[in-house]
Amino acid sequence: MSKRARTPGGSAAVCAAARLCAALVIGLAAGPGATAAKIHQCVDPKTRAVTLSQLECPGDHLPSPAELAASAAAERTRSTEADADATRRRADQQLLVRFPDRAAHRNAEREELEPVARHVRSTIPRLDELLAKRKRLEEEAEFHRGKPLPAPLQRQFDASDGSLAGLAETFRADEASVREIVARYEAERVHLERLWADNAHPDFPRKGLP
Repeated sequence: MSKRARTPGGSAAVCAAARLCAALVIGLAAGPGATAAKIHQCVDPKTRAVTLSQLECPGDHLPSPAELAASAAAERTRSTEADADATRRRADQQLLVRFPDRAAHRNAEREELEPVARHVRSTIPRLDELLAKRKRLEEEAEFHRGKPLPAPLQRQFDASDGSLAGLAETFRADEASVREIVARYEAERVHLERLWADNAHPDFPRKGLP
């Protein structure tokens, strides 16, 4: 009788098949209402040996496309947050270099307000001029009380109204500029108060940030 060539790993495969059949028989014997445990046939990547296990084989679970996408999104979020944090820290460091104390910050605020104040002061003579002219027109109009104003006088009143309205708009713009500057420096000062306090701590980073 001729002998068949022995196949490497054949006995291991037979044993694995036998164990798989036994597991299936036990599951069937439990009855049609029972839930049989899932049997995993695991292959060792080095020896190619086959084993059976009710647990998942090592490396069986590969991330799904959705899991990969979620992981990539989480990594992008972490990277974005880290970049934003570094940017904030650099901005804080630059603020401290520019305003090392309250006096420096107050001086900067006054310097920014000065051009607006200078413009307001330069407009005052024009306001006085317009008000004086308006007073003369009103005195002249008293001679026409209860009657329509002469056309030339009415035109002067209309021109006066337009000039005063234009100057009022200029003052409103200057006021808005002052409010914006003051509000900005006040908000900045609140943030700087914390930075100045932290800067006094010995562990505060005083050198360049990444």
